[in-house]
Amino acid sequence: MIHCWLTALEGDNFVQETLRLIQTHLDKGTFANEAAISQQAVKPVLAKLGWAIFDPEEVVHEYTTASGRVDYALCIRGSPRIFVEVKQAWCLCKNPRGGGLFRGDACSI
Repeated sequence: MIHCWLTALEGDNFVQETLRLIQTHLDKGTFANEAAISQQAVKPVLAKLGWAIFDPEEVVHEYTTASGRVDYALCIRGSPRIFVEVKQAWCLCKNPRGGGLFRGDACSI
């Protein structure tokens, strides 16, 4: 998962170094749970990508949608546009029914 982010952000060494550090911690099993991944991996990446992680009008934690709750909603001009669901580092799964990112259907950091 981290590899595809690295490829997409080839010109941004600052973000790439952050992602490499996170990958190192993932490989070592440093993150104990989803909360640790959220606080120590997802939030720093969002911040380095320019999201105002402490502005509740831009980054909403525990956002409720019609389909369920997601860990983060990233808002543009006050409207949620991107949903982020955080899962355990070991959990790379695919929904056999197809479909969306809710209720554990797909997971990765």
